[in-house]
Amino acid sequence: MLFYNLIRLLLPDQCLLCHRTLTKGEKSLCLVCQAKLPRIRGEKSDNEAEHRMFGRVDFVHGTSFCYYRKQSDFSRLIISAKYKDMPWVNYNLARMFAVELSSAGWPFDIDVIMPVPIHILRRLMRGYNQTLPIAKALSKAWGLPVEDRCLKKHVYTSSQVSHNAHQRLVAVDNTFVLKHPERIAGKHVLLVDDVLTTGATLDACLQLLASAGARVSFLTLGLTES
Repeated sequence: MLFYNLIRLLLPDQCLLCHRTLTKGEKSLCLVCQAKLPRIRGEKSDNEAEHRMFGRVDFVHGTSFCYYRKQSDFSRLIISAKYKDMPWVNYNLARMFAVELSSAGWPFDIDVIMPVPIHILRRLMRGYNQTLPIAKALSKAWGLPVEDRCLKKHVYTSSQVSHNAHQRLVAVDNTFVLKHPERIAGKHVLLVDDVLTTGATLDACLQLLASAGARVSFLTLGLTES
């Protein structure tokens, strides 16, 4: 611990956006940059994330933290977490979101938190699943278990960054599988992901969970503007 404190003294953590030295209690972002995040209001209900998923699957609640705009500061954070070996950024963003959600009644009657899975080859290449830290942060904030063994991505797909809505829908068709459905039958499952774009991935996963008899809700850190 003494060595760790010495390192922190010599090389203090900096805000990922403005590079100001972080003070006690600040994680990843200083309070000023936290306040500038492009938040989406309506954490409890009737928000843009829910509107994007209406009519696809019968979910209970849905929400997203911030607008995801290309080349924005927030998109830089999400990209760092996903592609630059900084998954802890997602953890700290989810911690911030959990505080705001708690004041809006979350986690309601949710029983378990489940991260959207990535294919095993993708996980081996990247070294981690960037959605798992989101689930772990919410788990710690709300005292709920994380279930990451049931939902699997069994078909490898290429990056969907440049795909349009139709291509994304085709890409996720039959790429996920649900194992041990008895673990979630009758439970209220919160599915979490980093960014909600077309909703194709969430739709596929939520449909599987619902087919096993689970009530479903969803949460993402980012929401692209339609």
